[in-house]
Amino acid sequence: MSEIVNVPMAQQRDLRTVTIEIRMITQRAQRLILESAIEIGRRLTEAKGMLPHGEWGRWLSEEVSFSQSTAGNLMRIYEEYAADQLTLDGAVSNSQTIGNLSYTKALKLLAIPAEEREDFVKEHHAEDLSVRELDKLIRERDEKAKEAERLQKELKSTEEEAQAALREAEKSEQEAKAAKAAARTAEEAQNELTVRVSSLEASLQKATEAKKKATEKLKALQDNPEIPPEAMERIQKQAQVEAEKAASEKLEQQLTANREELERLTAEKERLAQEAKAAEERRLEAEKRLQLASPEMVLFRQQFDAMQEAAGKLLSMQRKIAQTAPENGEKLKKALLALAEQIRKEAEG
Repeated sequence: MSEIVNVPMAQQRDLRTVTIEIRMITQRAQRLILESAIEIGRRLTEAKGMLPHGEWGRWLSEEVSFSQSTAGNLMRIYEEYAADQLTLDGAVSNSQTIGNLSYTKALKLLAIPAEEREDFVKEHHAEDLSVRELDKLIRERDEKAKEAERLQKELKSTEEEAQAALREAEKSEQEAKAAKAAARTAEEAQNELTVRVSSLEASLQKATEAKKKATEKLKALQDNPEIPPEAMERIQKQAQVEAEKAASEKLEQQLTANREELERLTAEKERLAQEAKAAEERRLEAEKRLQLASPEMVLFRQQFDAMQEAAGKLLSMQRKIAQTAPENGEKLKKALLALAEQIRKEAEG
């Protein structure tokens, strides 16, 4: 100890000087303990490689009085920090940051990935923290890391959902276009056939009238006694030819067939129109899913849920305070209402 503290006791000393010396001695002691832990871990690792299988626990207990958990911690300290520390044989240190920590803090910091550890120590000035404070920071860091990992998984899942929704939207859009095109084609065919039916109806009406006139003319001629039989036979043949030209029965058949086809096309057009409507509804629904699956929507839902949770806690605290301090409770109530009003205005604006 005299090598560590070489202070002439006869000199006039003040509290600041003593405080600085205590800190320096503490730092040296911590460094020595950590260096020693590294070297013990090095040799424990070496010894474990020499022992037969199943002898490790017994050897620890009987030869060096270590539990397996303590030995494990020392070996991990060696594995994680040996390259960054001064060792008892005078190796050069790559980082003084970790070397300024106590063994307990160094052990706690094993929870931080090696590539992030030194930055974490520098950022939070770990050497100035208590073990409890450091432990709290590590837990908070772990919670944030878990939340970030959860969010990343959620974003990945959302991205996959978005891709599926996009494919579904594209498929629904193609189906809607095809259904609309088919419905238009059916409507055009229906319109064309409607014109044809109207034309056939008009032709049938003309043919019926022509047949009626031919029949009346033939009957009038048959009733005329002045027409000789030879002329009557010729007139009858001519009337038959005119009636055949009218062909009202054939027109009726064509008209019936066209009407039936028109009914079929009308039903087909209605069916295709319903399919087009359903396809359009599927397309719109797919677009909604696509919008809901965006990363922005995921982040919004996450923040919204967090805000709801925080609002519930604030309300609970306000009510609790109001029970013991009504005046303060009323102030907090007004503050919450003002915040809610501000959010409402921002949302509407």
